Amino acid sequence: MSTTGDSDLAGAFAGERIFLIGNGPSLAETPLDALEDEYTMAMNRIDLIYDTVDWRPDFYICTWPEQNVHKQLLNSIIAHLHMEHVRCFLDESWGGEMASYPLTICLPTEGLLDYKRKTPNDISIAEIRDASIEWLEQFWSYDPTQLVYRFHTMYAATQIAMWMGFDEIYLLGVDLGFGGPKYMIYDNGLDPLEYANQKIAYFERAVADRKLFSAFANGLSFKTLDFVIETGILQRLTKFGDKHFHDSYAEYNLSSLSKTEELELRKGHVVISRVCETNGVYVYNATCGGELEVYPRVDLLQTLRS
Repeated sequence: MSTTGDSDLAGAFAGERIFLIGNGPSLAETPLDALEDEYTMAMNRIDLIYDTVDWRPDFYICTWPEQNVHKQLLNSIIAHLHMEHVRCFLDESWGGEMASYPLTICLPTEGLLDYKRKTPNDISIAEIRDASIEWLEQFWSYDPTQLVYRFHTMYAATQIAMWMGFDEIYLLGVDLGFGGPKYMIYDNGLDPLEYANQKIAYFERAVADRKLFSAFANGLSFKTLDFVIETGILQRLTKFGDKHFHDSYAEYNLSSLSKTEELELRKGHVVISRVCETNGVYVYNATCGGELEVYPRVDLLQTLRS
């Protein structure tokens, strides 16, 4: 589906839906060619799957600053800049020749990592869910041409999608998991990942909810799995470290995500969910599998038929 040629994209797609494509390994099992008549935005090294599909995105985003981009990612950016109908969103550090491409928009970004005041990265998921929308909106941009926040690329992509007017957003290839087998022994117990290193708050909540035993079991399972992943034992004993798509894919794989990185990604999705819901924008997870349960799950093919 072709995009508008108007440089002012604000509200241009009001009432439409868009599919935001991550880089999870589930894309290898996702019928991307079925998205031909849908608006789509992809990111980073998505081009490494292009040799297996005819589908190409309408929008491409990479929020990495120029100085932090390795050669392989640079090649992916250049490949999209040369695509005739793909509008590219890049960090403002990309100037000169990159910014001269007619379908390129360079956006001022803020990584949120150097703030002295508290950000969603500094509190628990439980606290993010209880925080006021006004506080969360400190870390959300309704006009990405002025500023876009980049907790992670999907976080920035969602801000841009909302700004362009899309009121239904579907996520694909967002496999987000703890990098291994599910650690929750008791599904109806507390999730230790939501409390990070806040052990006291975790067990205080467990006592209040009368779930001390299940909280202890889930916490022990979580710490054990964390140790297995951090030491690389799982990768040495299994094929868990297989690359996305094919051997030349050089991005991180799920097993390389640390507990902190996984938690920060998950926190960003909770903020997305709350801000979008407040603004009447519906976000769904259409990923094939994965462990991101922040959004309602939908079946991709059934969605496309509706």
